Amino acid sequence: VQDVDIVQLRGSFKWKRVAKTYDLPEGAASAAVMVLMVMGGELWIDDVRVEGAAGPEPLPEDVRAWLDTNAAPLASLAFDASPDDLVPLGEAMGERRVVLLGEESHGDGPAFQVKARLVKHLHEHHGFDVVAFEAGLFDCEAANALLAEGKVREAMFASVHGVWRVEEVRPLFEYIAARAKTDRPLRLTGFDPQATGGAALELGDRLGVVLGDDAFGPSRRDAIRGGIERIWEGKATSKDRKALLAALDAARSPLADRRDALVAAHGEGEIALLEVAVDNLEFWTKARAKPASKGWAAVNARDARMAENFLWLAGTRYPTSKIVGWGATMHFMHGAKTIREGGKRPYQGCTPMGQTVYDALKDDVYVLGFVAHHGDKGTPFWGPFPIPAPPSGSIEDVLHRDGRPWLFVDLTAAKGPFRGKRQAGPLGYSRTMTADWGEILDGLVFTDVNVPSSPLGP
Repeated sequence: VQDVDIVQLRGSFKWKRVAKTYDLPEGAASAAVMVLMVMGGELWIDDVRVEGAAGPEPLPEDVRAWLDTNAAPLASLAFDASPDDLVPLGEAMGERRVVLLGEESHGDGPAFQVKARLVKHLHEHHGFDVVAFEAGLFDCEAANALLAEGKVREAMFASVHGVWRVEEVRPLFEYIAARAKTDRPLRLTGFDPQATGGAALELGDRLGVVLGDDAFGPSRRDAIRGGIERIWEGKATSKDRKALLAALDAARSPLADRRDALVAAHGEGEIALLEVAVDNLEFWTKARAKPASKGWAAVNARDARMAENFLWLAGTRYPTSKIVGWGATMHFMHGAKTIREGGKRPYQGCTPMGQTVYDALKDDVYVLGFVAHHGDKGTPFWGPFPIPAPPSGSIEDVLHRDGRPWLFVDLTAAKGPFRGKRQAGPLGYSRTMTADWGEILDGLVFTDVNVPSSPLGP
């Protein structure tokens, strides 16, 4: 018995058409359509049909031979599965100092599972000891204390965006917690200037402890906590933002004027972290106060700050560490200006953080993207939404015809069937983008059937 496809529907809605295409496993004797209802409710179903479809066009022999020699199938998505299938991935990227693990959207359950397994593998076999999320830098740093206490769920809510507070990511946080007090811990950090987790609310209290009540008393601590909360709620007034920014200015002066004494008392790492956290919170507060800008201006501003944070982590906070980055492919790619879509260059004028990091670290960076052929995307908060069918001849179409459910393809070779201008959708499942993807990414992980991420359990 094998599950070959799943559709997840949540909430209340009017009549909704659901159509799925899937391949029967080789040797299948029968197939069944089943409905499972979780937590009760009422479901109305009408006009259920199962129709056969023509099989995919066979792969050309030279392409299949190249895949058999150069691509690496993944045997499992399970976090504790044997790491043998990850060896080719580790060999491709393990000698780099920085590995950036992207994702097509923030609702890709299998991509999260592959990434979690790969972070563990890189830590255990290739010397990586820091994982940096596209999440609040201070928030993630503060969550390490919770992980050291084994408070995994609390640490997830304290640190990362809600899209990664899901079951597929949980095993990675459990692993970080289990390693926290060993001689080779895996450190959690972030590179986003945004306040993304509950630990962001602790910044005022941390500043109060370091600077003392005379320099940073309760009213200033409350201004930071209250300002962040009201920005999250979308209710921040000009007065709230002014109070928050004034509190940050009040912290910045003693951090600079008394720096030597503060470092002697609390350590360089703590003071430098607070300095960066103050600057990030100021950036985020001002950015949230501005009206939405046209073009790439707002994206470029955030990506520039994320790149600055990431390079600070690599150069100052963790200068001897190997770092795995976790975030969206759109932020990690380089060479984006060469992508074409409908005769245009959609990323003309865009400077992703990955470009800045790549320019600084060059061949010390490996960027891994993800693609999927069909299925759904979604999170516990939105979706599911069907993934559009890829065009014939696209990378997804070719890998689907190969027939393996998960496959790693390294793009660093100058030649091969996946170099040159090819259609692929590693950026939000677009089916009309064309590029030499080896100039954008260093490798791809293919998933045949995508499914949304799952709600985080208790």
